[in-house]
Amino acid sequence: MGFLQNAFTALARVAGAPAFSVSVDPGVLYGVPTLDDYILGSRRVPRALALSVPAVKRARDIIAGSIGGLVMELVDATGAPLAGGWSLLDQPEPDRAASVTWTEVAEDLLFDALAVLVVTHVGWHGKPAEIRRGDPATYTARPEQRVMRTATGASISVQVWAPDTLVIRIESPNPALLTTGAQAIRTCVALAAMTSLHAHGLPPATYFTPKDGVDTLTPDEIQTLLDAWFQARSKNVTGYVPGALELKALGWNPEQLQMTEMRKDAVLDIARLTGVDAEELSVSTTSRTYFNAWDRKQDFIQFVIGPYLTAIAGRLSMDDVTPRGYTVRHKLDDFYKADTLARYQAYAVGLPTGAITLDEIRVAEKKPSLTAAEIADVAARRAPVPTTDPASQETADA
Repeated sequence: MGFLQNAFTALARVAGAPAFSVSVDPGVLYGVPTLDDYILGSRRVPRALALSVPAVKRARDIIAGSIGGLVMELVDATGAPLAGGWSLLDQPEPDRAASVTWTEVAEDLLFDALAVLVVTHVGWHGKPAEIRRGDPATYTARPEQRVMRTATGASISVQVWAPDTLVIRIESPNPALLTTGAQAIRTCVALAAMTSLHAHGLPPATYFTPKDGVDTLTPDEIQTLLDAWFQARSKNVTGYVPGALELKALGWNPEQLQMTEMRKDAVLDIARLTGVDAEELSVSTTSRTYFNAWDRKQDFIQFVIGPYLTAIAGRLSMDDVTPRGYTVRHKLDDFYKADTLARYQAYAVGLPTGAITLDEIRVAEKKPSLTAAEIADVAARRAPVPTTDPASQETADA
């Protein structure tokens, strides 16, 4: 806003008119490229290149895959889910599984910090019923004209971006990985290229020297020799060195060939950028911040995918997507689900105290409700077995 306001103020002073302020958010001249556009454009890496890095691909699968696998439901003010579900959450795209759609939405938020859902069908309730996932890299918001009033009453027309009524924009609270992690991703690509060169039989540097007493070759002869040598070596063919020349190679030692530390540091950078535990990216660390599976899942939910879950659920809970009074939430019960022994031990503690009912246990275990006869049988097996006091038995026998 400062730049646009200062520009209008300067024009007013030149014309001799009183200064005025313009309330525009954001205050930039749209349609005019800035230096940041060129800088950010050069810093950004293509998504395909990023996914070619194993660490980035694994981090993407963990984050986006976990989000896409969670079930979303529409609930009212009391927290009760809407009967029959909500089509936009259960089947957002007509010919694709919901998990695939929401996984790709999470991927867009991770890589581009923006997901675009194009509304293709509106239901009887006037809310989006079906969507198509759009490409955030090619999406541009629809501009509109707004009229601003000056202090003297004169009007000026300012172009600002307005949301498209047929598009649902979901913005990420985190910056785009393809921009902020560009340097780390390019480092991983460069290290992989160095390893590939050695795998194809190309050492890091080789050169020829003439032997003593041999006439020096002309520049054209040298270039012809180097071209033939490179072409043969690139095909994994053992080259032939003429007797007048001596081949010298600047090779790597075994530790340099593996580049263990450099590759480890590069993967650690990807782990830091995405928040994924380095152990999940196959990098062993000496210290951990959690001690068991439960703590590990809780840490993952809160600090890795939590911001994305909040952004998705918050945007889909707005009145232009869902009915007023309803909100969208992710069901985390299955994600937090413990192993069978731990669950049954918890049921054994909660059932006698009334913390959980038998029907709730059956629902949690995805099993049908018990019949009246089955409930009576369970109650009989849970009834305490009467015990006989030895002292009273001796008295009765006497």
